[in-house]
Amino acid sequence: MFGSKTQPCRQCGRPIKGYVDECPGCGAHKPVPVPASYYLAGAVIAVSIIYFASDFDRVIDYFGGRLASLLGGG
Repeated sequence: MFGSKTQPCRQCGRPIKGYVDECPGCGAHKPVPVPASYYLAGAVIAVSIIYFASDFDRVIDYFGGRLASLLGGG
């Protein structure tokens, strides 16, 4: 499960399980940083949802026609 590892707080060193907003010992904000891979995974999921939810036939027809006219095609 995500965030099940125990890591020390950056301020007081108290072991914290998971990714919490505040250290229960010293009250430090975000005592354990969230890994960048979580943000990357979220971005990939968001782009995938947008990609599969979009009507790309209309987009390709529009930009394909514009590109062809710019390059001298029909």
